[in-house]
Amino acid sequence: MDRAVAEEIIAELRKASDLCEASLRTVMSNETPGHAKVMRNLVGQFMGNAYLNVLAPLWKTFPDLEPPEMRQPYSEPAIDLSPASREAIRAFLRQAHSALELIERAVPQAEQDDTFQHGGVPEVEEKVAAIESFLDNPRVTK
Repeated sequence: MDRAVAEEIIAELRKASDLCEASLRTVMSNETPGHAKVMRNLVGQFMGNAYLNVLAPLWKTFPDLEPPEMRQPYSEPAIDLSPASREAIRAFLRQAHSALELIERAVPQAEQDDTFQHGGVPEVEEKVAAIESFLDNPRVTK
């Protein structure tokens, strides 16, 4: 392959990758979580295939065209939440605890069991605890 053609392909794929990531951010901001998850998976597949199928072979042929950041060893990014997300979760947790405390004070246990369906209040408490755990230890799905 001609070096100039390889440079052009690499440049075009870089632009496409940037636009692919931008489109994902837009979908994540404007669409349902289900749409965002599908798009995130598709973006990952595109990026992975572009790297493995096209870029890596070109960089093997022309090592000097490989960006320096691609030569760095991979390290897991730090997973944390923004201050705004942390505060929003804390506000939710304060309100959820307030609601659960009201139920405990105002509704006798026997009435709770008769009134509240499925897993009742304990199931709601479990989900609140899971969100507290997420706040303490943010993670992402893989």
